[in-house]
Amino acid sequence: MHVQTLEINWHDQQAVYSLDFESVILPPQGPDGRYRLASAGADSHVRIWELTAKTESKAEDSVELDTPQPRTKVQVSFLSELKRHTGPVNVVRWHPKGGVLASAGDDATLIIWERSDPGQGSSTFGEDTSANIETYRVNQMLLGHRNEIYDLAWSPDGRYLITGSIDNTARLWDWTTRQCIHVFTNHSHYVQGVCWDPLAEFVATQSSDRSLQVHSYTTSSTAKESITIKSMPRQIKIAANKARAAIGNGNSVSIEKAAAVSKPSNVAKSFRLYQDENLLSFFRRLTFTPDGAFLISPAGIWTNSVLEPKSDKENVEPASTGDNTNEGIKETQRQVNTVYIFGRNGLDKPPIAHLPNHRKPPIAVRCNPIKYTLPQSSDTLPLYTLPYRYLYSVATLDALIIYDTQSTTPTCFLSGLHYSSLTDMAWSPDGSTLIVSSTDGYCSVLYFAPSERLEPCEPVPIPQQQTTPLSSASSTSTKPASVIPPSIASPAPVVKQKKRIVPTFVSALK
Repeated sequence: MHVQTLEINWHDQQAVYSLDFESVILPPQGPDGRYRLASAGADSHVRIWELTAKTESKAEDSVELDTPQPRTKVQVSFLSELKRHTGPVNVVRWHPKGGVLASAGDDATLIIWERSDPGQGSSTFGEDTSANIETYRVNQMLLGHRNEIYDLAWSPDGRYLITGSIDNTARLWDWTTRQCIHVFTNHSHYVQGVCWDPLAEFVATQSSDRSLQVHSYTTSSTAKESITIKSMPRQIKIAANKARAAIGNGNSVSIEKAAAVSKPSNVAKSFRLYQDENLLSFFRRLTFTPDGAFLISPAGIWTNSVLEPKSDKENVEPASTGDNTNEGIKETQRQVNTVYIFGRNGLDKPPIAHLPNHRKPPIAVRCNPIKYTLPQSSDTLPLYTLPYRYLYSVATLDALIIYDTQSTTPTCFLSGLHYSSLTDMAWSPDGSTLIVSSTDGYCSVLYFAPSERLEPCEPVPIPQQQTTPLSSASSTSTKPASVIPPSIASPAPVVKQKKRIVPTFVSALK
């Protein structure tokens, strides 16, 4: 794995708030990649870049080696600068088919850009566009939010968008009619993260009011939305002696000692799942896995009961009862930063797993788009009974962690990449490159050489360039395939788990 901090002038040395790769791999295709990358920053601009990663064989002069060692070079080239926002741009996302991107920021404006032929782009009076290699024009400017927009997401078919704002609302947009078709008003504080179910059944919003809310929707032939709201509870009551079964991660909860004392903590305790508005980040970027099986949300808090020795002062205090079984021991509540994972069949239920013990709060989650095969041999049982696995990355305020859907143990951990807090991440369409942005004005890239990559379940698709203008896109939506929701793996042998998998399970999740 090659890690490199790209010290270029991304946004005039100001904070970089968002990154996103286009789903199209630039020609020529090969083991090394060429990708189109969009970035958004505090300078009020959106910039388009070409990122090229290449692996070369070169022997090191200072080390005696029998075989040449591979060396990776990541290069970034400027393509275009998009100027129309009047304030910092907080988020930018490409259309699922490429060729079009949406951006939003502090000016409360959602702008949809479309790549056009040279000379056909729109520019303001006095604007210098001579350095632009590619041309983009403003297709739409959608107004509705009263305050800053922090996050946005496209629908799987690319017809709709959802935006989250600090006016405590999320809005659903239909760009074919240029209208806001629904306003979500369930949150009581800033909406800092939104995501769309890849199977086109749900949208999710996460807010600094410490809640995650899931909304289901249906579309009709008249292009009008009928939306049913399903909200996640803001607090969940979990019995201490049942926490392990609810979460499915024995290493996350310390309850063994609690069962040995005379009065164990077996009563239900109520605690909030998420950080409050004091979290030092603009974003809580959640995501669905590409198959729609899991919803992964950051900024979580796990409250755990821990037994500790009493201090000398506490030991000399008179006991309220005659029971001295717990003498010298006290029970305290500890909170750890975590990421919660919800199953598709239980979006209105407690999480099925969590990823604890982050030094600082997680603020963003992004999934690798490629479906990978399971390892040939493993000493531990898989976390879920799925015949494949995904990689996904978690960004905290100061670290970057890569996980596998079959384990709660990190695959990769990186810290100290930037002097300031992280803001966003993006995976390349072939899954070989991960880039992360920071408020220090720089971005770091992680590149996996061909020999380091996992084996995909099927050949990596190479999307074709999207050239259809927005105005001619279809207004119909495709009904998603049915999904068999995943379940927590039981302690049974692995062979029995494989027998329980339905043969059509993989195709159903495509």
